[in-house]
Amino acid sequence: MRKHIVCLLAALTAGACFLRIGNRFLSPWIPVKIILAIALLLLLAGILSPFFTRKKQHDIPWLQGIIRYAIAFDLTMFGLQKILHLQFLTPLAKLDEPFSRFSAEDLTWAYFGHSYPFVVTIALAQISGSVLLLFSRTRLLGVFILLPVMANIIFIDLFYHLAPGVLAHACIMMAGLIYLLLLDYQQLRILFFAPQPGIPANNRVIKPLLRLSLFVIPCALLLSYNFPDKHPEIKGRYEARYISGSLDSLRIVYLDIANEIVLDLGGIDKRYYGRYAYDKTTGALQATWHFGRNATDTLHARLVKHNDRIELKGTLGLDELTYELQKTTDRH
Repeated sequence: MRKHIVCLLAALTAGACFLRIGNRFLSPWIPVKIILAIALLLLLAGILSPFFTRKKQHDIPWLQGIIRYAIAFDLTMFGLQKILHLQFLTPLAKLDEPFSRFSAEDLTWAYFGHSYPFVVTIALAQISGSVLLLFSRTRLLGVFILLPVMANIIFIDLFYHLAPGVLAHACIMMAGLIYLLLLDYQQLRILFFAPQPGIPANNRVIKPLLRLSLFVIPCALLLSYNFPDKHPEIKGRYEARYISGSLDSLRIVYLDIANEIVLDLGGIDKRYYGRYAYDKTTGALQATWHFGRNATDTLHARLVKHNDRIELKGTLGLDELTYELQKTTDRH
């Protein structure tokens, strides 16, 4: 069984590494279908080879070497690409678009690519961990360096909805690292879970109270905090559809945390920025402005909710307005 697992991991890591390199660097000369076929053959060889070879234990270190080299080669390539500005690139025109138009992947690329020193730091962690992985004496140190790097990559790929293939690739490399970590399971169990000198308190009450306080005190402090999300039932971004009134230029309404409100009357330079008071029992809303044109015009309105739509009717200064607000997004 052990040899089956090692063969499979060796095939997966080697195949994933070859597939990534092939798609990026070899595709101008080798058809993508052939690159994919070679990667699948590597996987198939890893699955079937234990059934057609003698069960010799000395084969396992050789297979472990494949896993170590494939992971090290793959992450070194990623690290060098970061240093050479081949990752985290966002077109300049894209950076001038509104933040709300960015996809989760675009946001990730733009954020990480904003700081080249940070990108280089990640790259050096990948490269140094990979180099350490290739030496028996430093293999475990290399695993410890690369595990948080790979965990962070997986979380980003998963929660920021990057391509499924990218996530699968990261998970394969993570599986290989976990296997290499478990090779030293007994030593790690002693290191992390052996009894250690604790807090110098013999009283059996003090220690549990100290541990419990780790959650009780923060929760008590947070319960006393004045949270800014006052009206989650109406918070959001709304497209405004004109119904009637003398003001027909309202396009977008933002009802945000801390009772912040923004009225967009046709552009960034035609906005009211202010704060509102809202009575959810009557639907009455009043807003005053701290920035914007005609910032002295108070908004007096009434909101009537219809599922994800809201009817807004009232006055802004001397102008009457009636709009239907259609919720488009609710960012947290």
